Amino acid sequence: MSQEFEDRESELSAPDNLGELPTGISRERNELYRRTRTEAPPQTPVGTPRPAGVPNDVAMQARAYGDGKGELGSPIIPASVTSTYDARPVNARDFVSAQEVQIVTGTSPETINAQTLSVDYTVPVGYTGILRGFQFFSQLVPEIPTGQLFQPSASLVPSMFTLTSVSILLDGSVQPDFNNLPFGAIMDTPQECFIIAGELQKITLQVTFSQLYVDSVSIASGVGTKVIPVLLSLYGNNLLTRGLPKAFEVSSQDQSGLKGNLK
Repeated sequence: MSQEFEDRESELSAPDNLGELPTGISRERNELYRRTRTEAPPQTPVGTPRPAGVPNDVAMQARAYGDGKGELGSPIIPASVTSTYDARPVNARDFVSAQEVQIVTGTSPETINAQTLSVDYTVPVGYTGILRGFQFFSQLVPEIPTGQLFQPSASLVPSMFTLTSVSILLDGSVQPDFNNLPFGAIMDTPQECFIIAGELQKITLQVTFSQLYVDSVSIASGVGTKVIPVLLSLYGNNLLTRGLPKAFEVSSQDQSGLKGNLK
């Protein structure tokens, strides 16, 4: 048993103890003074200050409430938001940029080349753009033929895992780690990412469809030159800019700034 509880038990078990405050609190409140058993306590009308003044702990609590550090209830609304799910910041709005582009098929493998298609999005004035995902989807999903039905030219590499490659660009410059990423024939769900773009910067999704992809689409679409629609899309969030470097635009703030402006 700790010394604190031993002292408390000895105080409460004293013969003349009638439920008074423990010695430690009485000492803190400066209430330890000697008087005889027949001496009556000083008469103090209800509502008047105590003879020894306001107790130290009560005065400290009053100062805390007066300084605004001990207010009960909800605090003033801060600028930062804590959540348990992928929430949008309070000053953000979503954006989606989608565009239908076209793959033009050829008449033979010798006349078919890889084709690069793209879609752009420009961040509005006063905002910082966050690219959160991208996707491409072809109207005709090619099935890579094998065996006697398909004899690719020497330049075609029959790999269904390198049918497409994706790059993300900002104002025409390829972003690190997003240069010619290999993908298959289709992207069932958007690919997540997190790329920060400043106001008026142009975000570009660039998809290159390999010769094998275009040739397979040509075989699936039948004889002759055909146009195969492909949907490219970008989505993300736009945050109101705060005039900070891009990397800090997405950071949370300890205060909203209102308290400082009101002083």
